[in-house]
Amino acid sequence: MNFGSTSMALPYVGHIQPDSIIIAALIIGISAIAVKWGTARACVIAITLPVTAFIYTLVHDGFLVSTIDTKLTSPLMQSALFGIIVVFVYITTHRMYRSFVHEGESIALAILAGIASTCIVLVVWIQTPALMSIWNFSNTIDMLFGAAYALWWILGSLLVLAYVRS
Repeated sequence: MNFGSTSMALPYVGHIQPDSIIIAALIIGISAIAVKWGTARACVIAITLPVTAFIYTLVHDGFLVSTIDTKLTSPLMQSALFGIIVVFVYITTHRMYRSFVHEGESIALAILAGIASTCIVLVVWIQTPALMSIWNFSNTIDMLFGAAYALWWILGSLLVLAYVRS
């Protein structure tokens, strides 16, 4: 047997979309965080991103920061600004949420928290032009998590996270 041959390739591996890999990595990563440190961190991630998206829209008109924002013409620099706001909001939200942290949750609840948080990440990513410059999801993902269904994904995810934390 020649194991170096391309005829031994697994079927359908070439059909895996990069979007699927990114979404699976987000679900696995957030679920692993929820298993290790509790579902509170997944909830903080889910709360952080919509708040960050809102704050990011305010930066354009903010006193003193609007001058910095006008100098950031590159999409990569705008993405970096979004990242800085994410870190700030995550740290402050985590500090407020800290008293509710439970160590180690069940795997099923952690997976639910990971999926719900990933849905919110996808909705915010697709609605934020600075992030779309880093990675542009396929039309299917854009349609599923785009503006038409964004409200329902966020509300449904928040309901799932409320269930996970109860």
